[in-house]
Amino acid sequence: MTNDVYPKKFKLSEDLEPMIDKMFAVGCSFQHWLPLHSIYKEHNYDEKTLVLLRRLAANDRVLPCRDDLIAEMLNRNGVASSYCGDLALYDGDIIGSKFEPPSKVKSIAVTIQHKRKFLSQ
Repeated sequence: MTNDVYPKKFKLSEDLEPMIDKMFAVGCSFQHWLPLHSIYKEHNYDEKTLVLLRRLAANDRVLPCRDDLIAEMLNRNGVASSYCGDLALYDGDIIGSKFEPPSKVKSIAVTIQHKRKFLSQ
């Protein structure tokens, strides 16, 4: 997550307040157009983003993170977090079966890109 992800970049809802206590993070990531180790050591979140991250962390005691650098950065910023790895969900009935593309795409999920040229999106 980066500063201003909500509500400026991704407006999940008009008002998260009624539902935030029912939201559980499954893997916190960090996107930066220049993913150097030093970025993780130097990055500080703005207060609005910290409030959101801390509220999400409180729902499950910690935010699960994709790697140690993210967990260290969040903890340094006062957000309870721990390394859990990069979560992947598998359906045992589907593994090994032939790929069947959907006839119609119902929705699309968007993530923040790591390259500067995508910042305007």
